[in-house]
Amino acid sequence: MKIAIIGSGISASVLTYRLRNARPDIQLQLFEKSRGVGGRMSTRRREPWAFDHGVPFFTARSQSFQQILKAFQSQGVVHEWQPRVLTLARGKKPYSRDWFEPHYVATPNMNQLCKALLGNQPVQFEQTIHQVSGGPGNWRLCSVEGDEFGPFDRVVSTAPAEQTQAIFQTGAALLDVEFEPCFTLILGCAASYKPTFDAARVNDGNLKWLTWSHRKPGRSSQAALVGHARGDYSKRRFDDDRDALQAELLGDTIELLPDLLIDSVDLHRWKYAQVIKPLGTPFWSDESESLHACGDWCLGDEVEDAFSSADSLADKLLRF
Repeated sequence: MKIAIIGSGISASVLTYRLRNARPDIQLQLFEKSRGVGGRMSTRRREPWAFDHGVPFFTARSQSFQQILKAFQSQGVVHEWQPRVLTLARGKKPYSRDWFEPHYVATPNMNQLCKALLGNQPVQFEQTIHQVSGGPGNWRLCSVEGDEFGPFDRVVSTAPAEQTQAIFQTGAALLDVEFEPCFTLILGCAASYKPTFDAARVNDGNLKWLTWSHRKPGRSSQAALVGHARGDYSKRRFDDDRDALQAELLGDTIELLPDLLIDSVDLHRWKYAQVIKPLGTPFWSDESESLHACGDWCLGDEVEDAFSSADSLADKLLRF
């Protein structure tokens, strides 16, 4: 059986891991529009800084996800993170915030978990799949870059629901999934700057979280701050001038942390950042059961939702 997988984020990586370990005879081919794996579990490098500008951390509540993580913890790929967390609000004194369950990060970068799950699986990078044609047992993939791949018995998309529907041209239910975007402010700070916290929830204004990437296990020591904006703000301002947005979010950050020593500023825009209306089922399949989709958006917006979706789809595919 030949299966094409679109994407190389956590869902695609988990699906590859499960299928490859259970059925080495299955031929997998992965396609990724970017230059590296990870999706929102990604890290941006701008020497001497490294920023986890996507998912800052994640939890594991299900036994199946905990078991997977345990294996990679023993390899040093995943670490529990026990940060000093504050709650910040303009004009108010910060106060400590407790976490009542373990939180995890991948090391040395967030996408390292995806890399470990994929193992030696080749990935076709910089291939933006935009169309499938043919039918069960004879699916062919076309990329924006002008290449064609196939045939495949089955195709799995781990792209966001709207993009998946556009690729497959079927699955009206996928269009019911709703997302909110997120602007991410990326600040490289002076080597002399010493933060007094590791992560902070922001209670008012346009920002939602501030996280110091360099305070996580296995990171560079260069102070690197990531600010995630609120979903409603990001949605309302999504098409606004990038420089104006960057300046506004920078001003919000400085208001909260007036002693910052900033050397570098950048802004990233995540269009499909937070799921506000999930599909409601672990995965999607077409009537022929040869086109499939999985991702966090099937169940929620957490890393564990992406895992659970891919894990469930793997169970189905392994029954064929």
